[in-house]
Amino acid sequence: AFSINPLGSLNNKTKDIRAKVITNNVLEVKFPFIKGLSYKLNTGFTYQNSSYKNYQGLDTYEGASANGVLNTDDWHSEEWILENIISYQREFGKHRIFFTGLYSAQSKEYEQNTMEGKNFPNDVMYYYQISKAATMSGNSNYYKENHISQMGRLNYTYADKYSIEVLGRRDGSSKLAKEQRWKNFYSISGFWR
Repeated sequence: AFSINPLGSLNNKTKDIRAKVITNNVLEVKFPFIKGLSYKLNTGFTYQNSSYKNYQGLDTYEGASANGVLNTDDWHSEEWILENIISYQREFGKHRIFFTGLYSAQSKEYEQNTMEGKNFPNDVMYYYQISKAATMSGNSNYYKENHISQMGRLNYTYADKYSIEVLGRRDGSSKLAKEQRWKNFYSISGFWR
């Protein structure tokens, strides 16, 4: 019987490159010709990329038992969100109204490709020799999901004593079955003091 060298993984040849870009932006516009009216745009974008390669050569336990083992894992993802918000707020004597309208869209996309190769003629090219593997296997993953939201909210307050609010919202998601993708939500609330 023999044991695995706990430092054997130091002989692995690994290349791991990752990148991530994130941007968030806000634009707000107030309309001087319509008092109390404003528009706000929120945007966000995230991009991620990873390229991973690992070669276990003949000088490692795993590599010696399989005549070299190469694993690659390459993936990237993109996410974005776009929110349009319009607001209107005014006071007329003891009356105050506040309206908010929202339209939001977002998306996420992910793609991954993995490969494993075994039984190489030599260790010369490390992780650049996948085509020289006697046995190869691979896997791919992909998904994309989209979401859309629409919302309207109206609040009315009288003399800072009585208030009522009505809200309506509609959400859609590509993750749900086609006949179930859209859902509507409504609420009404109020208070007095």
